[in-house]
Amino acid sequence: MRSMRPFELPDQSSVLSLGARPLATEPVIVVDAPTYGAVVASKTRILAEDQPYYFQALPVSRDAQWEVIELLLPELTRTYPDYFQLEQQHEQWVWFNRLLNQRTSFTLGDETTLPYPPLDWLGRQLHEDLLLLMGEAEGFLLVAGQLCFANHWCLGDKIGHPLLAIHDPVPGYAEQVGRQSDLLLARLRPGRPVWRRNWSISVSPELNLAPRFSAMLAERKAAVTATNAGACCFYRSERQVLMRLPRSGAILFTIYTDVAPIALMAADSHWAARLLHMLRSMPPALLAYKGVSPYAAALCAYLERKADLDAC
Repeated sequence: MRSMRPFELPDQSSVLSLGARPLATEPVIVVDAPTYGAVVASKTRILAEDQPYYFQALPVSRDAQWEVIELLLPELTRTYPDYFQLEQQHEQWVWFNRLLNQRTSFTLGDETTLPYPPLDWLGRQLHEDLLLLMGEAEGFLLVAGQLCFANHWCLGDKIGHPLLAIHDPVPGYAEQVGRQSDLLLARLRPGRPVWRRNWSISVSPELNLAPRFSAMLAERKAAVTATNAGACCFYRSERQVLMRLPRSGAILFTIYTDVAPIALMAADSHWAARLLHMLRSMPPALLAYKGVSPYAAALCAYLERKADLDAC
């Protein structure tokens, strides 16, 4: 299941907006069977290389991690009965993942019965990155996360920090959407998740763009030209879901990342025209933050040849 048109461009009226909407009947977790195995295997490799870099959790998050397990496993079995099965007898749970051909027996709330911390164990079976926030309207802290497919940030720099500080590098965030974000989280109610779409452009098709790969990406940016931009540049789309956990009050933040070559997307001349307009309208500081500045002129020249300029 691919949910909510992953490569739809955001509203052109604002390049920096929250744009959160009710999730309605869509699932919290997306399972795309054709790509599932490769993505989960990639996560497994990433975590095997450096688990402390890609998973971190503060002690205060322990109960909330288990609450995520308690909520999402039943939802996964309801949404994807062909892929997952769950047997429950009080705190004794047996989880069957048919896509991975795995069976896991554990005692709910007992970390010694799982091979990894609860959020890390669950994240190894999902495409999504999983983050946990705790706090009040005055500030929500990042208290746990499995972040394998980050877009130029890492848990080590953000864990324990409030949402506003986490987004401090984003030009205009505090002034335009900072307070709005805190109010959204404060008003979020159990059973009423919301979602939003975030986007960026990269010079790599890899999902894992952690800061440790910055030097390699800088070399690729320098090689982008108006001729090869379609093949060298990629559109990243993040489906972000926010849901309140009813018992702990923590907030689960999930990120499902899709990547597609600009050449593929720009085959739609209307799409190319809209992206061109967005890039040309973007404040220089935000363009620099998104990492596009070094090759923005080359990419715009490429898009101009592909665009239906009457579409803007």
